[in-house]
Amino acid sequence: MKKLSMIIILITLLCLAIMPLSSAYAADDGKLTVLLRYGSGDSNAVNGCIVKIWRVADSMLDPETDLSEPATAPTAQGTATAGKVVFSGLEHGVYLVIAKDTRNPVQYVFTHFVVLVKSGDADGVTAIPKSTYTPPPVSPPGGDSDPDPKKPPKGDDENKPPINGGNGGLPPPPPPVLDDNGAPLGEWRWDPDLNKWVFDEYPPLAIIDLPQTGTLKWPVPAFAGAGILLVAAGYFINRRKPQLTVPVDNLPEKE
Repeated sequence: MKKLSMIIILITLLCLAIMPLSSAYAADDGKLTVLLRYGSGDSNAVNGCIVKIWRVADSMLDPETDLSEPATAPTAQGTATAGKVVFSGLEHGVYLVIAKDTRNPVQYVFTHFVVLVKSGDADGVTAIPKSTYTPPPVSPPGGDSDPDPKKPPKGDDENKPPINGGNGGLPPPPPPVLDDNGAPLGEWRWDPDLNKWVFDEYPPLAIIDLPQTGTLKWPVPAFAGAGILLVAAGYFINRRKPQLTVPVDNLPEKE
């Protein structure tokens, strides 16, 4: 009878331990926030893009899983507002996230990625996919009957758009790319061959090994110590030298 009671108690404790864990994973309260950015900073938010998600695994993902867009309907989707899409009420699991630009032609391309969404996490998961920007093709200014998209714009410098009403008919450059401290990491330049803005990154600051001048300090204490020793030696030698004295009686008398 005692053995049966112990078994019943152990089974009850095991059920009590498993129930909160199972309920946490069973609850559909996962949250995923997708931020669409170009560069760094909230000012570089990308709007008007559709974000779709698919639940592809429970907790672990096969490294060889195809990250292309599935043929099945997405688990959820939303349109970015202020560069953000929030999905809530998600089941615990791994989700494939695909963001697409709705512009024609497409200007922003986002990398597909997977993310683990956990149930019971009030804050949820925030993810920012990598992005690239391609400005739309435009005709160069000048009114050519058959404009060549690869023809450089007219101007003294072919690498810069002509100053003719702003950008001379060219699209505005992308927003500046800044580091965490707000300092620019480079500058945008119009490339006539590629017919788009390209980013020239500033080279890293070089650390020049300058010659160290004025740091030779050892002669000062060395010469000072040597001088003190010489003065002391002269003082003691002078004390040990006998003093020559002449008796007063032997001094010659003045006439």
